[in-house]
Amino acid sequence: MKKTKKTLLLAMLLLSMSFSAMPTYVAPVKETKVEAETTAIPISNADELYNINNDLGGSYYLTADIDMQSYGRWEPIEDFYGTLDGNGHAIKNLTTVTDKDNSGLFGSVGGNATIKNLAMVNASITGYYAGGIVGRVEKYTYSSDNVLADGTITIKNCYVSGVVIGKGYDRGGILGGYRYFNGVVNISNCFNESIECRGGIVGSEEDAGSDAILTIENCYNAADCYFGGIAEKLRGTIRNCYSTGNIVNSEHPSYILGGVAEYAYENAYLLNCYYLRDTKRQINLNNKGVGYTNAVSGQTANALNKDAMKKQESFKDWDFINTWEMVPGVNEGMPVLRSLRQYFKVSTVSADKSANKEYTEAFSVTLNAEEGVEVYYTTDGTKPTKTSMVYTEPIDISENTTLKYITTKEGYKDSSVTIKNYRLRTPKATVNKKGGTYKKKVSVRLTAPEDTTIYYTTNGKIPTKKSKVYKGKLKLKKTTTLKFMTIKEGWSRSEVTTVRYVIK
Repeated sequence: MKKTKKTLLLAMLLLSMSFSAMPTYVAPVKETKVEAETTAIPISNADELYNINNDLGGSYYLTADIDMQSYGRWEPIEDFYGTLDGNGHAIKNLTTVTDKDNSGLFGSVGGNATIKNLAMVNASITGYYAGGIVGRVEKYTYSSDNVLADGTITIKNCYVSGVVIGKGYDRGGILGGYRYFNGVVNISNCFNESIECRGGIVGSEEDAGSDAILTIENCYNAADCYFGGIAEKLRGTIRNCYSTGNIVNSEHPSYILGGVAEYAYENAYLLNCYYLRDTKRQINLNNKGVGYTNAVSGQTANALNKDAMKKQESFKDWDFINTWEMVPGVNEGMPVLRSLRQYFKVSTVSADKSANKEYTEAFSVTLNAEEGVEVYYTTDGTKPTKTSMVYTEPIDISENTTLKYITTKEGYKDSSVTIKNYRLRTPKATVNKKGGTYKKKVSVRLTAPEDTTIYYTTNGKIPTKKSKVYKGKLKLKKTTTLKFMTIKEGWSRSEVTTVRYVIK
């Protein structure tokens, strides 16, 4: 048995030695190409924003809101073809230089430029071709004169407020227009409140290439425009958009204007688009939503009144789960873009007492707030904030009061300040003797409500607080013109009463 074990061990040893003498096999390593990762550059101030000019094809993102109030006039960035992600932040109070053809945050973009998640708040854009975000989409200087540039331009989740002023055709709240571009432009989920635009979202496409494709989708314009609520001239598709701005062109009063577009070319499509029809404000606005059209399919948009605008069922095939929402007390009950809800105002609330009249007794004011919103108010004339008094019950008005209030809702823009000036007029005093002719002296007694003071004169002059205070009946022995008024602390003085007594 022992011999057998020794033999087996010897055999295993020899086998191990033979394997170790064989050449070692090394598996080949598969060569892989490692691409350099693009690193986005953070931007936190105006100088860093302007430095985009150093790399027009770079990728950038905002890390904070940027206030341009003290920066001076902005020189628009030209020929940008990179990416700017606003990251939910805002560029505030930007004012452009006035001697540029292309004007906006970006004067011009091309290639595959992307601008997203950005707000331009209280912007002042001036130029021949102007847009709140981009002045023009156009070819680059390195393109051949005979070749139109192409690419895919993306502008999404952007908001603009302020004013966009231009002398040319291309003037829009988001994008001014095109020049020598044959690519694709996609504008989606954008909201414009900037005034003076020819088109609420896009200006003109007259200089676009024949193969250029524009899509404006899920956008809203709330600003007054000169020609079209969403676009002035359209060579593309507008889908699931609406406008509530007034469309009036005082420069060309004979033009037929469009609630959605002023002119639609043969390759234009309007799908599920709506505009607010207000016959009191809009002139030369037809009922098709398009002023002039060559579209083969006869594209039109739908006119809605204010009540219909507040009903979800009015907006056919719109996505009210992911894109839009209807929020009581926000945007006057009309559709809100979910991605930009922080720029949609909470609707102001109404008061049950008018401020356009005088009252002669104390009263209470009830504010008709929607469920889910909060109202903050002041009664001392100061501006209300979220640290002011919270409205929970009717507000007592027992003296002349300037009531100011705002309406708020978490996640949305606070309403504008509503101001109500309530005036309480002290009631007139009454007199026991009518004016007229008497044969002997007259005793006159004045009566006024409690907590009021009566001031009077007997020389025909208008009484003031420096006049005599009535304390008891007046004995008139000669012809007298009695004038009197009453004043209550915190109230407006009463009207002056005049009574003439002729004593013979």
